[in-house]
Amino acid sequence: MWPLCALANRAPDSQVAPTKYLDINNPQAIMAEHLWLLREEQQRLTPEQVLAYYRSGLMQTVGKGVPAFGIGSSPVWLLLPLINPGTRDSTRVLQLGVPWTDEIRLWQLGPDQDREFVFGDNFSGTPYRDRLPTLTLTLAPGETLLMLRAESKDPLVLPLTLQPPEAQRQSNSFYQYSYGFFYGAICILMGYNLMLYVGMRSRSYLLYSLFLLSFLFTNLSYTGHGMLWLWPSGPHWQQWLNPLLMTLFCTMGLLFALRFLQIGKLRPQLRLIVLGLLGVIWLMQLLALAFDSRSLSLILAFDLVLFFSFLMPLLGAISLASGNYTARLFLLASLSSMVGCAITGLAVRGIIPFNQFTFRIAEIGVLIDMILLALALAEKFRIAERQRLAAEQQARIDPLTGLINRRAFDEQIRPWVAQGHKCHLGPALLMLDIDRFKTINDTLGHALGDKVLTDIATCIKQSLRSQDICGRWGGEEFVILLPETGLHAAETIAERIRTNIAALNIGGESADLSVSASVGLCVDTGCRTPVESLIRHADQLMYLAKQDGGNRVYCDHKDMAVTA
Repeated sequence: MWPLCALANRAPDSQVAPTKYLDINNPQAIMAEHLWLLREEQQRLTPEQVLAYYRSGLMQTVGKGVPAFGIGSSPVWLLLPLINPGTRDSTRVLQLGVPWTDEIRLWQLGPDQDREFVFGDNFSGTPYRDRLPTLTLTLAPGETLLMLRAESKDPLVLPLTLQPPEAQRQSNSFYQYSYGFFYGAICILMGYNLMLYVGMRSRSYLLYSLFLLSFLFTNLSYTGHGMLWLWPSGPHWQQWLNPLLMTLFCTMGLLFALRFLQIGKLRPQLRLIVLGLLGVIWLMQLLALAFDSRSLSLILAFDLVLFFSFLMPLLGAISLASGNYTARLFLLASLSSMVGCAITGLAVRGIIPFNQFTFRIAEIGVLIDMILLALALAEKFRIAERQRLAAEQQARIDPLTGLINRRAFDEQIRPWVAQGHKCHLGPALLMLDIDRFKTINDTLGHALGDKVLTDIATCIKQSLRSQDICGRWGGEEFVILLPETGLHAAETIAERIRTNIAALNIGGESADLSVSASVGLCVDTGCRTPVESLIRHADQLMYLAKQDGGNRVYCDHKDMAVTA
């Protein structure tokens, strides 16, 4: 403790710069316009020396805006002359708007007052009742001088506020609600995507969830909530967690981008470059940690955030240009994050003005980014699902005729046959084979043979009812199921199919080709015949029709329940 009262209460003389006091009862007063600044360039100054500089008019005013000095700045002194125009003591809350300053010393000098306070994240013994460094001051009537010395290896930013306790509580309440909404949104997105990963085992959802988790912890660290809730007695780790978590956040974001955008397939060399860069950054971070060089760690982290902000949209643009349709939303998301993170990074480093908007715009940008990325993941899932269904459907369709194939036909008819006992009529089954098809292929060519197959397939479909099921069994054979169809109706349909095929003229203008088909028909009148028995019996009847010259329908008038 220095004996400062005599200096603080010394009467001004002609060499002293005029002092403009901040009226503590004026809510419109701007603190920055009343702050005086002195940078400690070479050696550590004592409060007496700083006060002498102030009294001699050798300090400069801060002017407008928040004092911001960037990473690795030398310690700074701020002096704030206050005046309490009332006749009674007044209580004011002094708060620093960022939690990461290493060491802050404050002296309160006034009538019969000489108080010193020490706080900052270097001191685990200081009880943290708030996420931000906060002091409650009692200001006596008249003039009071606040002297503050701040030192930090982190970006040195000093957004100070001096408010009545009630105003300070209202301000904190607003920020608590806003952070509660923000953290809630992040946790909901993270939980939802973790469930999708557990259900679908897609690594994109896992990496996206880890990306969200890393940003959540990064935000908890640099807003002070981590020190308040999670590690209140770990000031050393609080100082290191900021750069390490920022690096982890960028790492998880890039790993997710490489996976989601399929950079490994589209640009394998680019993927190796990005992974190599991340490896170098982490190696340098470990060296900085080993040699306790937090300044190096912070420079690496902030430079990586700026690089990350520009690299993410670049990866999205490359993927989109390569034909990855889902990269559209990723590109929009990364542009939002890029703008937010770049503005916040520049503000914290003192390159652009620091305020609550420029400080928290990264949260807004990243929240928009993460919502758009969730939509991009959903879109990617929908596209993959459509492709999967299309592939499954394609695997069930005969590519030449457009009819279902043998496997799909078997899947579709089993429910009808299994439920046949519940109906008054069982199903009828037709096996159809094109007569002399091998001769057509060998003599007239496969192209005309393919046209015969497609025209006959079309003819069969046009000859059936809406509930009937038709498929290509293989080669020149077709199979047809007629649900709940009696023998007479089945014979009528089979004969209609045979007649329509015989009436076809297939070929070009120079040579039309007439074709015919042999049909085997069996009806499950007992409603309990296995599918395999129906198909085998219809196939036997079809071959009998072919042996008897073709272009005819053979049916079995026996009860299939007996002959099966």
